[in-house]
Amino acid sequence: MVNRIVYLPCELKSRDLDSRMLIAIELLRMGTPVLFGQQWSMFVSYPISPLGVIVYSTVNKIQGKTMRAAKRIGHVVIGFDQEALPFSGAGFLDNVDPLSVQNSDLFLVATDAHKTALSAVYPDLAIEVVGNPRVDILRKAKPPCPMDEPYVLFNTSFALTNSVWQSTEKAVSVLLSGGGVSEQTVQERLDFEIASKNEMMPLLEWAAANLPWRVVVRPHPAEDVKTWNEFARDRMTIVAGQSPTPWIAHAKLMVHANSTTGLEAAFLGTPCLNISPEGYDNFADLYVLRRTNTTARTAQKAAEIILDWSISGKGLSSAVAMDAYPEDSGRRIAEVAQRYVASQPIAAKFGIRTAQRNDTQKAKFTVSLEEVMNCFNALNVAARGVHVRELDDSLFYLATQ
Repeated sequence: MVNRIVYLPCELKSRDLDSRMLIAIELLRMGTPVLFGQQWSMFVSYPISPLGVIVYSTVNKIQGKTMRAAKRIGHVVIGFDQEALPFSGAGFLDNVDPLSVQNSDLFLVATDAHKTALSAVYPDLAIEVVGNPRVDILRKAKPPCPMDEPYVLFNTSFALTNSVWQSTEKAVSVLLSGGGVSEQTVQERLDFEIASKNEMMPLLEWAAANLPWRVVVRPHPAEDVKTWNEFARDRMTIVAGQSPTPWIAHAKLMVHANSTTGLEAAFLGTPCLNISPEGYDNFADLYVLRRTNTTARTAQKAAEIILDWSISGKGLSSAVAMDAYPEDSGRRIAEVAQRYVASQPIAAKFGIRTAQRNDTQKAKFTVSLEEVMNCFNALNVAARGVHVRELDDSLFYLATQ
């Protein structure tokens, strides 16, 4: 066995930094070195890096192309879609491109339900249920409060109509180029986003004008933050590029529109309201949110629910089946990857090719060495004996020797 290292490519800082670090920590405890950080330089470096085991976090067509290239070189490829977390039944399959499946030596899923749905379409695919590291983080989360004053949190999901790509047409094109998702599904997503945005924006203004707490808006990582900064009202704060967990954990109330953050709020026990307009139930039912959080159809109804809750403390309940997600997902994934690693992994010297990242890619994942170490220390009480080197912008080598 010649594989000497595990690669953990990251795409979105707010989604991947904590959860992927949890896997890295478990691998380091096993004595296995890890390459961790932004995926773009990692992908172009596969041909000149030591053969290893690559654990993906998304499996669209773009990732599938890099998986195919890595497999041809001799790397072991493990597919995993961490974004499947909020999906109901087979809904997550829209994000799973056949090219990614074809080039996965093994495919990981979060729940038994996800395994059943994936096996029905790909009966010959080797699949293991490992849970989701994001759920592990939420189970144990005790983050410090990110703001001194009480606040209501709005997590928005307007990545098509307020895209970092500066236009809806370009955002749709990028989404379709990722593969796995049909034009019909993209259109349904766009229609739902427009309808929910039409309810969310007046609700935001109402909240800033009427609630006794500050209103915090946390845009989706693929949104244009500049638009929100221009929209901001008095008693409104915009936060971007930060982990959602502290903001959700300490919010008086969280509002979203069919977002994964609604499930995270349920895990954390934060009162939560989901906005899901009439006429889009077929799309919304692809996700678990309408069955997880209290749901309102309109801004007016949402305001009524929030006012009643502010007086009675009732009416904003969440239901989530924690036991559906196996515990210790970080350890489980590390153990799976470890099967393919040589019994005596080496901290080999290897070259890195620098990818010329554009501004959008930099906005998605840019972290400093200090941030990586802070994340490592926050998740791991025994940080001694680990050496970290920054090999490229936001790309790090971690080893115990």
